[in-house]
Amino acid sequence: MTFNTVSLDKVKQNKTGILASLELGKRFDMDKFYLEPSVEAIVDYTPSVKVENDKIAINTKSSTNLHFKPALVAGLNINDNANLRFGAGYIIDVNKPKNTTITVKNSKVKEIIKGERDNKFYLNLGGSYKFNDNLRLNLGYERTFGADFNIDN
Repeated sequence: MTFNTVSLDKVKQNKTGILASLELGKRFDMDKFYLEPSVEAIVDYTPSVKVENDKIAINTKSSTNLHFKPALVAGLNINDNANLRFGAGYIIDVNKPKNTTITVKNSKVKEIIKGERDNKFYLNLGGSYKFNDNLRLNLGYERTFGADFNIDN
């Protein structure tokens, strides 16, 4: 199905979603190295969205989704102030998000984008440096793989 380009830049909508997570893990220290297995439960709420102009309408229903995120992190304590971390894990979507409906007005064209689970692997690399008890610098990069919608952070 092909659509002409339609601009929605003047359509404004303010909504607030909510995200909460709980992570449990244990660090196993081995001199300067450590291993840290963990599991995280994430619950998110996405409000309903209705965006439209005179040519097109896009609608989604609100949804609450649950995700699990088991992981294993390996780290190196360079000194008392600096460390490097490498992690790997899997993100499991427990339930499917709601469908999105795109309707072209003044026609019979309607496209439904099905909400699907999108489980994925991820890798992350990070480090931190403690300048003093009140100031710490943390840097990190994370990339997901094997999903329809992959994320770089």
